[in-house]
Amino acid sequence: MRDEDLWKKRYGVMQLTRIGGLIIALVGLLVAKGGVVTDNAYPMTGAFLVVVGIFDALLSPRILKRIFDEQDRGL
Repeated sequence: MRDEDLWKKRYGVMQLTRIGGLIIALVGLLVAKGGVVTDNAYPMTGAFLVVVGIFDALLSPRILKRIFDEQDRGL
């Protein structure tokens, strides 16, 4: 596989993890608000999902970069 193709795939994976984290955070906001996803509001569950989603969006690409760098070094 060419380096350019490899990096395009890696970039796509990193962007999908960011988008996934943002989707989780948005679902958390909807759960906390109530009436959209469920009839009742669950603010603690929604806040938990928001925090998890934000951490996923911010930290997953860094973790993936570290993994990709280790793969490139042959570890």
